[in-house]
Amino acid sequence: MLMDVHLHTTKYSWCSNIDPQEAVKRALELKLDGIVLVEHDVVWKPEEILRLKEETGAGDLVILRGIEISCNTKEGLRHGHLLSFGFYQAANHYYRLCTEEVIAEVHRAGGVAIAAHPFRGGFGFGDDIYRLDLDAIEVYHPQHDPPKIRRAEQACQELNLPSTGGSDAHELKEIGLHLTYFSNPIATEKELVKEIKAKRCRPASPSELRGP
Repeated sequence: MLMDVHLHTTKYSWCSNIDPQEAVKRALELKLDGIVLVEHDVVWKPEEILRLKEETGAGDLVILRGIEISCNTKEGLRHGHLLSFGFYQAANHYYRLCTEEVIAEVHRAGGVAIAAHPFRGGFGFGDDIYRLDLDAIEVYHPQHDPPKIRRAEQACQELNLPSTGGSDAHELKEIGLHLTYFSNPIATEKELVKEIKAKRCRPASPSELRGP
């Protein structure tokens, strides 16, 4: 199945212009199998997802929750962004933690820690991905040109980590620009975490979407 596992909405991300209902509508138009609503330092509540599904008539479209955590170094400097699924801790808890401690918290909770756009200037971990206890690396991203994609792919190969793709959409037209393919069906966040840990995923392009 093909999913956009990294998109932001106006519900909780101040920097996004995407209304959640419009996000669902666009995902249905594109014939995506699922989307993950990833907000900055905030996670949707389960009942909010259910309400969104009901209000939009989402049908078989899978709608899951994620979080993008802004991480700092041990010295308190801005480090990079971490995507996590299966982790629901309140933001005010991990602001005082460094990247390594945040990742440890994610793992204790049973979630996965993914380096978001690692080679995006000012917002990625860069080559620090080689020393972090990551579960995957986001390889396909709008801010990753071919050389950056190759660097991310090489890191995945050397670290034996799976790779993902995400649009990081903040505008409606950006949804689906980069996707992640999962070889098994996914209906829950628990299954999403399981498939990433099992390395049964890879980046995908919109050209892989089924036609009309």
